[in-house]
This record gives sequence, structure tokens and C-alpha cells, in this order.
Amino acid sequence: MKGRRGVVVVVVLGVGLVGCTPGGEATPSPSTGESTTVVATPSPSPTPQWTDEEQGAVDAVQRYLEVWTRIGQDPINADWGEFNAVAIDPAVSDALTIWNTWASQGWHLVNGPVFEPESVSAGVHDIDGQVFHVRGCFLLADGYVVDSSGNRLENNGDPRAVGQFDVLHTETRYVVVEELPKEGTC
Repeated sequence: MKGRRGVVVVVVLGVGLVGCTPGGEATPSPSTGESTTVVATPSPSPTPQWTDEEQGAVDAVQRYLEVWTRIGQDPINADWGEFNAVAIDPAVSDALTIWNTWASQGWHLVNGPVFEPESVSAGVHDIDGQVFHVRGCFLLADGYVVDSSGNRLENNGDPRAVGQFDVLHTETRYVVVEELPKEGTC
């Protein structure tokens, strides 16, 4: 399972999702002031409005990916200990397994993941804190792993992948508990 998860993480860690959704601008009628035509214009996807706690979970995922990328780009010389500030087990042990494999093979990440969150939902709340599920989309076209000679390792996955992060909110911080690849594309 760890080997498969490592491959999935390699596949999932790509570069971001950029998108536009069709929008429109109403043109008022000169005689009545009422809208008579709609001219289609591209507009950026709306930014979700999160509660403070949901935004904290989204921010935790972004910090996690920044550190994951920094270490993945140089797994031999990076300070793996800094990952403990943004993640706890099983996310930490999963990442260490991947970086150990990469370091032993001389592999590293080129470019980094950009994750666009689409939804945040509250999960279990217990003595450790509140878990949030942050679900979204990765665009995988520009992120890849290279071998020790700089040759790109093949990626046979979909160019877009659904991902979910479980984030624990304690009294003092937000940390990623697990990255859960999901089936399908987005």
C-alpha cells in the first residue's frame, strides 16, 4: 500500500488549476435602463467564502504543499524536520517514505503542486480537535519527478486529479493529517 500511495502522491503533486467560467455583463437599454442583452465575457472562478476555521484548514493545506515541494525538490539536502510544523502522522510517515525512496534513487520534484480547494467540510470533533476535509483539484501537466540524470519519469495518470486533505484543528494550530487521493478527474 505504501508503494502505491507513493506513486499516487508523485502523480498528484503537479502544478495548479487555472480556470475561467463563462460570465456575462448586462447592457442596459438606452430608453428604459433595463437590461436587454448579455455579452458573454470570461470571468475568473468565484473564490469560495470560507469561515475562519475553514480558511485555516485551507491555509494549512497550502503551507503543507509549500514545505512538501521544497523538500521534494531537494530531498537529499532538505531539512525534513520542518515538515513536522505542517503535518502529523500518517502524513509525515507517508512523506518520509516517498522522500527516502527519491533520495536513494537520486530523484527530485520539478515544479510544485498547486491545489485549488473546492470544498471544506467538518469531520469528526474529538479530544484532539476538529478535523476538516479539504477537497479540490490538482492540474498535473507541469509538475513531475526526474531521475538522477534529469530525465523525466513517466506519469500515466490523468492530467487533473481530485485530492482531499484531512486537516486537524487543535487549540493552537492546523496540521495536515493525511492526503487522500480520490478517484476521478476534475
